[in-house]
This record gives sequence, structure tokens and C-alpha cells, in this order.
Amino acid sequence: MSDDWKKDTPFPKHWLFYVVVKVGIVVMAVILSYYLAHSQGWI
Repeated sequence: MSDDWKKDTPFPKHWLFYVVVKVGIVVMAVILSYYLAHSQGWI
């Protein structure tokens, strides 16, 4: 594996923060969707 891709990012020092935010948004969306569906009796 090469770390060259990190040099191409707009904010090399913040790429980890960016990834964490993206993952967090997806996780929160999944959790919210699950609870909404569960509360509506779809699951």
C-alpha cells in the first residue's frame, strides 16, 4: 500500500477527520432509519 493518495487530498492533515465524519453520517443515518422503521412497525 502506498500513502501517495493522501498527498492528492485537498486537506491532507484532515483526511482522517473527513473520513470519520463521513462514516459517522452514514452510521447515524442507518441508526435513525432503523429506529424510524421499528417505531412504525415496519420491522
